Amino acid sequence: MSGRMQIIGFLAAVVSFIGWRILTLPVRRHTVDDVLRLIKSNVVSDAALVAFRCACTAIIAFTLVSIAIDKTGINVCVCLVDQSFKRMRLVGRQRFYTFTVWAWIGQGMYFAAVLLLHVIGPNRSPPILAEAATVLFEIGLALAMLVSFIVTYVLIPGSPDPENFFTWQALAMHNLNVAFMVAELILNQVEFDVARHFHFALLYGVAYILFAWVIARHHGCYFYFFLNPNYKHALLAHIGLLVILTTFFCLAALASVALNPEQNALAIPVLLSFTAALCTFRPRHKLVTA
Repeated sequence: MSGRMQIIGFLAAVVSFIGWRILTLPVRRHTVDDVLRLIKSNVVSDAALVAFRCACTAIIAFTLVSIAIDKTGINVCVCLVDQSFKRMRLVGRQRFYTFTVWAWIGQGMYFAAVLLLHVIGPNRSPPILAEAATVLFEIGLALAMLVSFIVTYVLIPGSPDPENFFTWQALAMHNLNVAFMVAELILNQVEFDVARHFHFALLYGVAYILFAWVIARHHGCYFYFFLNPNYKHALLAHIGLLVILTTFFCLAALASVALNPEQNALAIPVLLSFTAALCTFRPRHKLVTA
């Protein structure tokens, strides 16, 4: 069986599992209290919370528009279908093909959804909107942690030319992403529902994998070599990607419980230190040995 067929079989099994989970879980009706956890804070006033979320939404939107209209673009190394590599310039909408931008867009969707809850109010907000905002927050925090960790500790140290990671747009998507979501973790009162929602992290991963295949069909390249079905360990790489996504989802859930500012006096200092550890604002000079 070819590598692609093995991966298709694996993804089909994952999608079947996700479908089974969604269909068999009892329907949970969101109450007014659930909406209040999203739109109220025990740390700041309602006005300050709305102002923060409006600022986050504006920054995300401005960054995405800037990327879309940027005529200069960035040079990246891509993996061709035959597993060779080449440099490619990404301009405009092509910049939206990367996992990082997907995660940034997801954050924008979360802030838009929660601001809509503010506008509608707790008594009139549709349950599906509260559910969507909760899931988007959970996934947004997990992806922010994952993206910032990979960029700071894997991609930048391993890149011979990390210039692309230090444009202002990249700095926003690799640093403000985790800052925004950790701030949300401190400010809101959302309770992670791992049992009901972890499969959405899997669904996100499957969606991006399929998207990468569509891009490869049209452009003949993969932005991440391990998503190339011709890669020797492609099946293990795809399994690993979904496992990593689920792991970071669970880590985000653990952080939300263990580092609750209302119950743990050290929560905010620990979260701020954690955020600082995941952020990189300038290249680290590599040691040169004789």
